[in-house]
Amino acid sequence: MRTTDRGEKAKLYKDAQERIWKDAPWAFLVTEKVLFARSKRLTGAYVMPDGSFNFDDIDIKQ
Repeated sequence: MRTTDRGEKAKLYKDAQERIWKDAPWAFLVTEKVLFARSKRLTGAYVMPDGSFNFDDIDIKQ
């Protein structure tokens, strides 16, 4: 939540994952499978690094 810059967010998530792996490697034993699709008509929707979806700027072209 500190930044909206995707590159900076990637660095922060990488740091968090490395710290968690070092302190609690068992935390990664369960993962969810996230399925998503793409369409040339759909823009502004993307999957966040935590697996949630962002639809803030979604647009469907006719």
